[in-house]
Amino acid sequence: AKGGRAGRAEGAAAGARKEDRRAVTVCAKGKGKKLNRRGLGMNQKPEIPTPPIDEENEEFVLFARSKRSALKNWYPFTIMVGGSQANFLVKAQENDFGKMMTGGTLPKSLGATLYKEREKVDEMIKERVPYLKEAKEIEYGFKVRNKDKPQSWMFTDGVEAIPSEDDCKGVFDKLSDFVTSFK
Repeated sequence: AKGGRAGRAEGAAAGARKEDRRAVTVCAKGKGKKLNRRGLGMNQKPEIPTPPIDEENEEFVLFARSKRSALKNWYPFTIMVGGSQANFLVKAQENDFGKMMTGGTLPKSLGATLYKEREKVDEMIKERVPYLKEAKEIEYGFKVRNKDKPQSWMFTDGVEAIPSEDDCKGVFDKLSDFVTSFK
């Protein structure tokens, strides 16, 4: 059993602590949860629109990333619609024989098209992808858009790198460059 004075002293100290807690007042200052420009809470992300599907032609989602960055993240920047040749090349990729026959024609064809308009493409990337605004060297990639899951166009699964500009040149382009170098 506790002694008289010691027990009372402990009881008094405990009572003083309870009084101290009651005397504490908590005040909060501020305007509450801030909203971004669209009126969404900070935890909510704006919904990215899904572009319409071209039923007749294959579509290619083009991606970009910085060659020098430690993070090798791909960022989508546009969708390119192919024609009959692109449709054929995509269908050929569906089996081993077709892959063997067409080789790397699809990425090289996309690359050749992309590199013809490289300045415009780079401007578009820097405008649409803030992370790449300061990138000095940009690498390009693509994936065939899945028409069964049109909302998945922006995801990076299945992105294939587009070869360098030199590797995308055809035989005639390389021969032309070779001849030009001697003039």
